[in-house]
Amino acid sequence: MQGSSTHLKTIFFHVLNNFVVNELLDCIGSVIKSQIVKNVQNSSYYSIMFDETSDISCVEQLSLTLRYVINNEIHEDFVCFVDAYRSIRTNDVLASGETKLTGVALGHIVLDILTKDLGLDLKRCVGVATDGCAVMVSEDCGAVTTIKKECSIAVYCPCYNHALNNSLAQTSKIVPIRNTIGTLKEIIAFFNASAKRHLVLKNISTKILTGLCQTRWIEMHDGVLQFKSALPKVIEALTDISYWADRISSSKASILLAAICNSDFVISLLSTADILKLTLPVSRLLQSSSLDFTNALSAIEGIKEIFQEKRTLCVGEFRKIFLEAFCRE
Repeated sequence: MQGSSTHLKTIFFHVLNNFVVNELLDCIGSVIKSQIVKNVQNSSYYSIMFDETSDISCVEQLSLTLRYVINNEIHEDFVCFVDAYRSIRTNDVLASGETKLTGVALGHIVLDILTKDLGLDLKRCVGVATDGCAVMVSEDCGAVTTIKKECSIAVYCPCYNHALNNSLAQTSKIVPIRNTIGTLKEIIAFFNASAKRHLVLKNISTKILTGLCQTRWIEMHDGVLQFKSALPKVIEALTDISYWADRISSSKASILLAAICNSDFVISLLSTADILKLTLPVSRLLQSSSLDFTNALSAIEGIKEIFQEKRTLCVGEFRKIFLEAFCRE
């Protein structure tokens, strides 16, 4: 029995060893990737989706996802992350020796993953999807253009959710809306910066205030709608903190309290929430792995019609918002 116990401890020690765990994860990842590649090869055609961004450790990560159809079912499988700077081809390094992630360099990285790492036939790639930034879609030196030179039948499809988010972001040019979003971020940061302040809000409200991310609009949707729902409790929490002996907390709470009790803030918050409650389902739909072009286009056209109707009947729409604001008062 004692020998068995020692043996088990030895096994657990090895299993919990960082190197062994990483090796196990690499093995599991290889098996999953191999199965995905096999599925894609069994499918007639496939499309690719990719993007690049810096992670928390300041590594420029490029992500790649494959989309294909098997037995009339759409599959959308994440394949890999790669360190973009470490994957740049030698001939893509600038003459000065500077390593730069140009559109051409990104395109070559994706092509290398598809051919060298995954062993896929580029002639069977029928679609390329990215966001709409210049480095991706530039006709002269964009990543998509570079890929399409090798994937001759591939059609570029923009990220409609990214386009929707960019459209929504333009509302920040309206001063009251911009100020309201800024105030929301300050309040959320104010509570999250101190465990003591956070506890006050937690004791008053069961709702948790989520951060507002400018690029991930699902979070922006949820954050604004949650804040609207929790507004009375937020006011109550800020009022309590404004009486604290801690001058920094009490002064900041008083300033924020005055800001959210202002009529401009309330009307702007309700107006923003009125829009986002309609775009939230569309934004989620556009990120669905089973979505196709026809349904995406239909969803966008549908939300445009709703907004156009709201604009035509703007007097009645704002009347509803003003009445809701008055009831909150």
